[in-house]
Amino acid sequence: MAPNNVLVVGAPKSGKIRLAQHISGDYDTHTIQIDSHSGLIYTFDLTTKYFNVNLNILIEEFPDDRSDVEKDTVACLEEWTSEFSSDEFVELREALDGLIFTFTMEELDMDKFEKQLEFIGKIKELIGEEAFFVVAGAAVGEIESLIVEEIEDQVIANGFEFVNLQESGMNEYREKVGKDRLMEIFETHDWSNMEKRVQPEEYTSHKKEKMPEMAKGLLEVEDADDTDFDLERMLQKLRVDKEKVRGLNDKEKKDYVDKLVEEYLEYF
Repeated sequence: MAPNNVLVVGAPKSGKIRLAQHISGDYDTHTIQIDSHSGLIYTFDLTTKYFNVNLNILIEEFPDDRSDVEKDTVACLEEWTSEFSSDEFVELREALDGLIFTFTMEELDMDKFEKQLEFIGKIKELIGEEAFFVVAGAAVGEIESLIVEEIEDQVIANGFEFVNLQESGMNEYREKVGKDRLMEIFETHDWSNMEKRVQPEEYTSHKKEKMPEMAKGLLEVEDADDTDFDLERMLQKLRVDKEKVRGLNDKEKKDYVDKLVEEYLEYF
């Protein structure tokens, strides 16, 4: 089975290696060079209930030389984008199933960040709608919630999903967040090359079998105050999800809606 490739690109100390280690489970550091992380590859197998896949996480860093600390990160990303957009990288672009852009949330210049997102948007146009695109924020210290919200709004407005690498677990809407959400993306993506373990019709049948039981549970609720079901919270979640969908293309909207169906079924 041919491998699937995900490109992780970001400036130094933006969480690229930690992200790749978390997803792959490979914490070996002997191949990591001091001068640059570009060229690192994390190869591993991912097995879920529904499929098996071989994955390569490809690391790219800008600038190429870490000693060039004075170089502007926006200019570096622009240079990298120009190079990656050339005919020389057509084969690599066509072989990608996903791209993750990492950045540091601490002391973030929002104007420069917007320009970086625009460059990633150009890469997205070249790779196509079949791949997934994630913007992942890292930080050493605690980041104020208002700043994180501003960052997330800006990322969503540019048509990407935001993942805060400081987080994990689930939010109040029972959505996976942070590193767990990132893992969920890998576990639910429709990979180009995968070995299916369960036929699609079997999965659909399983969901249909669960529906009567869930409906019965809802109808038998006697006292809303004694349940975890909160209508106001659900409506708020719907508003949040609607906002997230605005900047997505048709393929991303379909994938996101499919994910929401799963979440709402589990919630109920």
